[in-house]
Amino acid sequence: MRRFPVPLRDLLIAAALFGLALWVGLGHVATTIPHRDESRWVGRAYFFDELFHPNSSTWADGVLTRNQPPLGSYLMGLGLTIQGHDTTTTARNLLYDFTRSERWNQLRGRIPSIEDRDAGRRTDSFLGALVVVLVYAVARRLSNRVGGVFAALILIPNSLYIYLASLANSDMLLTFFVISSALVAVMLADRPTWWRAILLGVLLGLGTSTKLSPILVAGLVATYGGFLLIANQPWRRRNDEDRTTIGLGLMLLTVPFTAFATFALSYPYLWPNPIRRTIYMFQYRNGEMESQGELWEDRRVLGTFDALSRIRFHYDEQFSVNRWLSNEVQVRIGWGWNLPWIDLVLGVLGIGLLILLAAHYGLRSKYALAALLLLGQCAVTVAGLQADFERYYLPIVITASVGTGLLIGHLWSWGPVWLRYVSGWLSRRRQSGTKTSAEPVPASAAVPVTVVDRVRTAFWSLPAATPSIVDPVPDPATAATRGTTAFRALLLALTVALGTIASQILTAVRSRR
Repeated sequence: MRRFPVPLRDLLIAAALFGLALWVGLGHVATTIPHRDESRWVGRAYFFDELFHPNSSTWADGVLTRNQPPLGSYLMGLGLTIQGHDTTTTARNLLYDFTRSERWNQLRGRIPSIEDRDAGRRTDSFLGALVVVLVYAVARRLSNRVGGVFAALILIPNSLYIYLASLANSDMLLTFFVISSALVAVMLADRPTWWRAILLGVLLGLGTSTKLSPILVAGLVATYGGFLLIANQPWRRRNDEDRTTIGLGLMLLTVPFTAFATFALSYPYLWPNPIRRTIYMFQYRNGEMESQGELWEDRRVLGTFDALSRIRFHYDEQFSVNRWLSNEVQVRIGWGWNLPWIDLVLGVLGIGLLILLAAHYGLRSKYALAALLLLGQCAVTVAGLQADFERYYLPIVITASVGTGLLIGHLWSWGPVWLRYVSGWLSRRRQSGTKTSAEPVPASAAVPVTVVDRVRTAFWSLPAATPSIVDPVPDPATAATRGTTAFRALLLALTVALGTIASQILTAVRSRR
């Protein structure tokens, strides 16, 4: 009998995390402040019914069809239908006029009913719980169960996640496809097959049908595949491992074609002329982003560096789980701390470790493909950001959560190595007082005798990549860069950074006393 591919322990952990995230999301449905953008997605819920009538006038060229891809509206329609609501909502065919007041829009039927709005919010709460499970799965495959659980738990109380998991919008759906594609990319690196490559393209295509940006990520994936092909020179004779890398490169080259085909098939508006109408959508979306920056001058983003500074500000002031935890402790025991920057620093260190592991295990490793998908989406988000709206940052928060989980997971796995070293050092110190002489050690059994040698032995050489959850196949990537000077320097920099964080925490704690 074939063994079930996912261990029971992981299923139980995933179920517990799903239940916790769903409970948190549903608990905020009634209290989340209404957002004007909810009218767009709930108001177009009837797209779900019209999908079965591709020749209807709904898919004619116009503001509603150019405004946003349709998958978020399909999700709202599906959620409303399952919960017994009519997809013909009060805001049908009407968009919220941002230049007018809320009262003006309400009188003209441009705002959905509270019942329909809450049904859409509950749909996103369910989807947000699935995102938490996928974050656990990705961090688990990149590190271990401790890292996976930590990544999920640091995401659930994040204020941006809670807000978007209790709001009727499409940003949670986009994040769902981003993290799903990262998980499939990890599976593809573990065992390259055409079915997994096709699935990766389909997920990015569905992400494009939610927001347009994932099609650009698919282009990055194809570029990476082309680089793998050129680097391995397929016209020369190669060994089995090189042929596997070349095959992976060919698979990645097909991803944007599968993604665009999926996007076009999912949207009847594109069928008359897929390429031209996709260009129309990009042009309309770019104009809408520019108009947002003009309407709200204080939220206008002036380039990439301004976008990065705003991300740092939001992380410190709004998205900091550490700040939330401090406030909770302050309420209960009357003592807290003020270290909101730890969330961002841990996320950046975790992303740095992900890049380090990608360089260590090879360009076709699961670390490299996970970094390509997650950081690619973050880069596209930052590069295209023209208006500082918090909902655009959710993929960045998800990536930082995975990076933090990866960092904690690997520190947890390295812990026993350091404990063995410390216990051995203490044991030798005790024996040195009673032992006056020692027999010579054979050369074949020689061990490092200095502290530097022991640290190098314990820390410089990483263990082999851990097997995946689904496929019990070790990571086949070569470790050509293992032990190089650059690798040691990066690892030393990571250690120094962690030590700096620890010293800052101690300083803050002492100042509070």
